[in-house]
Amino acid sequence: LIDYSCGKHRHVTRSTFSAELLIHGDGADHLMMLAQLFHELAVGPCTFSRARELRDTGEWQVTLILAGDAKPVFAAVSARHIKQPSDKSLWVHVQYLRELLNRRVLDAIWWLDTRDMSADGLTKGSVDRAALDEIMSGVQTVRHPAESWTAPLRPVAVTTDPCGSAVA
Repeated sequence: LIDYSCGKHRHVTRSTFSAELLIHGDGADHLMMLAQLFHELAVGPCTFSRARELRDTGEWQVTLILAGDAKPVFAAVSARHIKQPSDKSLWVHVQYLRELLNRRVLDAIWWLDTRDMSADGLTKGSVDRAALDEIMSGVQTVRHPAESWTAPLRPVAVTTDPCGSAVA
């Protein structure tokens, strides 16, 4: 076990969508902290400025995938054109996750069937614990249909500065 979090939701919400969206954002933030930890284990200590650069560019030595079982959150973040949610205050949270994906800070977002969510085995009494035993051995098997989304690669635009030099 590397890290865990236990506690109540820090936000007051009016819908399941908003609760799931906000916890995805919190999870992404926590994931980036763990990415920095693992990056430094792999390559050694970083200066504060290098750590900030890694956070902005996602150039850690680990792959970051945000996974959850909230299909509406997955759909909102991965939509071709992000639409403003009915609760307008949530729009910035959808944009935040999309920006992390577009900038390759997060490599992908996954939607998993609730039956494949290992955390449910820790919180729900009727869930089979076999998946937890499997995870503790270092393996997680996705047994039900799932979806993954990665931001499309954008070609680097080359322009010319006023002096005539090519600028990427």
